[in-house]
Amino acid sequence: MMKTVLLAVLSYCHLGLALSATNNSMIVVDDFGTNTNSLRSDDSPTLKRGQRLWSTDQRSYLAAQDDGNIVVYFNDNGNAKSMWDTKTWGQSFDHLSIDDSGEIRAYEPNGIDTIWRAKAYPSGHPGPYTLIMQNDGNLVAYAADGYPYWATMTFVPPAPIKFSRVRYSNGGQGVVVYPQVRSADGSSKLWDPRDIEGTYWLLNTGETKTVDFNGDTADGRKIGDYIGGSNTVVALGFDVVYGDDDWVNPAVQKFQYDKDSKNCVTVRKYGGLRDGDAAFDGFGGC
Repeated sequence: MMKTVLLAVLSYCHLGLALSATNNSMIVVDDFGTNTNSLRSDDSPTLKRGQRLWSTDQRSYLAAQDDGNIVVYFNDNGNAKSMWDTKTWGQSFDHLSIDDSGEIRAYEPNGIDTIWRAKAYPSGHPGPYTLIMQNDGNLVAYAADGYPYWATMTFVPPAPIKFSRVRYSNGGQGVVVYPQVRSADGSSKLWDPRDIEGTYWLLNTGETKTVDFNGDTADGRKIGDYIGGSNTVVALGFDVVYGDDDWVNPAVQKFQYDKDSKNCVTVRKYGGLRDGDAAFDGFGGC
């Protein structure tokens, strides 16, 4: 069974901690007993070895590992990627907690000696204090007034944007392009209209083409099925004739084809043959 508690995060910016009121997260901890579903200084909180704190969207988490290390991970479609750690592997570790002063500490089994401390204090800001794993991948400690006094400063790319239609726009300088779809990391081509009879969609400078992945067909198949079917995560961009292909950087933004989505996203080509780029240009216009 999983226990959950919703913790509101107040908007606050201080010392470079850019935090957003839209980043509300839910702390989820594996059920190892009572009082372990939140890290709050007024709730006898402990994150025990083997437990995790998850963000609401389940894309990042803090893991108290069996090897003694405490790690912030990005859950990239099931592939865990470490972003920050306490570097305490091999040490005798029992639990992580926040005390009444707001300090975050990792304790040995005797509950007295520590193997790691955050060494950050919410001077002048009242408790109770809360440690929260945010949807943006940042692990942040807050005072009761919303003041963020400690953070790992770790961030994950935004979740893939769902779409069923894409408006490809050639805003380049004297270039000819074709719309393309690639795999999520951009390494392999999934669809190029030049390769498929009936979808020879050349775009001169200033021209646009809206591709309906649910309706447009290629070789008797819908374009959406051609790229892998609904829920496939992809990269969007352009094949530039006589130039370098340009893609919306998949490390910054990915896209997810969803046959039930009503979203139409715009991808725009900028620049020339060799010095160009592609960017996500918002929704609508389809």
